[in-house]
Amino acid sequence: YNCKAFTEINLPDTVTSIGASVFAGCNNVEAVKFSANLDSLGSNAFANCYKLAELNLPTKLTTIGSYAFYNVSQVKELEIPDSVITINIGAFQGMNSLEKITLPFVGYSRGSTSTSSSSSIYSSITYAQGIFGYIFGTAEESEATTSQNHCEYHKNNYTIPKALRTVTITQETRIDDYAFQNCSFLTEINIPDTVTYIDSYAFYNCSGLTNFIVKGTATSIGSYAFEDC
Repeated sequence: YNCKAFTEINLPDTVTSIGASVFAGCNNVEAVKFSANLDSLGSNAFANCYKLAELNLPTKLTTIGSYAFYNVSQVKELEIPDSVITINIGAFQGMNSLEKITLPFVGYSRGSTSTSSSSSIYSSITYAQGIFGYIFGTAEESEATTSQNHCEYHKNNYTIPKALRTVTITQETRIDDYAFQNCSFLTEINIPDTVTYIDSYAFYNCSGLTNFIVKGTATSIGSYAFEDC
């Protein structure tokens, strides 16, 4: 933590876990070689490693902690391996140069929804789990953010990078309500043939889209799914 002299980190294949904030504040690190057997990344693991411009995540990784790559702001392309099961809130917050992202699912995990059985309708994190912005975290409305609903009456402002143009989903089964709402800066979205449901308002106001590629056949498309595209 805060070892500012580091410029490079090489992790042996014996490493299976990186705990919380282990390399946070190592802001002169320019390159990281991850362990091929890395299974989990803790919260804030590489937060504020500003000079990292490339992330080659290992193919055995299953868990990415909250704010794990907070303010890793020079990365332009990111590929999340299909081995990943969960991505916690704000894992990529502040990744403002990101132009292209490939990931297995939308939100927290495969099949995540934006609704909950929770008795509290104000449980914003629970309500956000099926939203694309979940992995980029929330911010005040005054900041450069994208407003997305969790349900008809509740919404948050997410820090989705405005440089982002291409999103490729590889293993999702359902594009939930409001998943990409107001992502007007996106120009291309690729959906895998595993998707069978595209729910209401899923791509509402994605007005910049010029390419929408579906490899399979969805059996259900919700109301207003492509409104204002």
